[in-house]
Amino acid sequence: MTREDISNKILKKIKNENLKPKPKWEFLLKNYIFWGAFIISIVIGGLVASVAIFRIINNDWDIAGRLGHNPVTFGFKTMPFFWLIILAIFIFIAYYNFKHTKKGYKFQLPLTIAASIIASIVLGFAFFGAGIAKQMDEQALRRIPFYQSLNFDNRMEMWAQTDKGVLAGEITKITRGSIEIESLEGGRWTVNTIAVPEHLLASLEEGMVVGVIGEKEEKGVFSAEKIRPWKGNFMRRGQINHRPMKEMKLFLRTT
Repeated sequence: MTREDISNKILKKIKNENLKPKPKWEFLLKNYIFWGAFIISIVIGGLVASVAIFRIINNDWDIAGRLGHNPVTFGFKTMPFFWLIILAIFIFIAYYNFKHTKKGYKFQLPLTIAASIIASIVLGFAFFGAGIAKQMDEQALRRIPFYQSLNFDNRMEMWAQTDKGVLAGEITKITRGSIEIESLEGGRWTVNTIAVPEHLLASLEEGMVVGVIGEKEEKGVFSAEKIRPWKGNFMRRGQINHRPMKEMKLFLRTT
């Protein structure tokens, strides 16, 4: 078939079906919509990435060795897959929308995906620095039941292994040379703090949730090498973070 035949065929189809060219504004509007959707996807991806960054930075890296893990295996076990899966979804949405912009088709898949990931991570660090990540994580703990269970069960399991030298709970009493703790699972412990550096003890308060690293001496007695406030957000029966217990109970009553 010659070029002239093809042209005649196209003209005939246009005439028979009464086809008319779409106005320019329609193409522009479609392009703007896809650009807008792309930008929104990247921003949401940045918000999601910020929570993943928050979780990774506030991970309990200091007890990995105690639990028999190297940083790689411990990181994989505690990786915030919930947020990473959501991030992957919005990266794909961003790619889809960018691909449908006016010149988006010219860019190859790996380049577009890589650019979307980098943009989300950069925004993620910005949102993390602004404190938005912590707030989002706290809201997820408040409002998403399975997210509460996912985070509580994992950390509860890790910090309940006193035979491996880790203990966590609420400080109920502070005395010279020792503190008393109600552990996450409800047990009572006397923690010897003689070996703990003074600057770590100075920040402790009754009602604070802390992580203790050291050695179990006998039932109910623990010798501490390091004591630190709880990292990041944490929900235990509706209690978030290392707030004084009276604040935690108030939160519990209002949820």
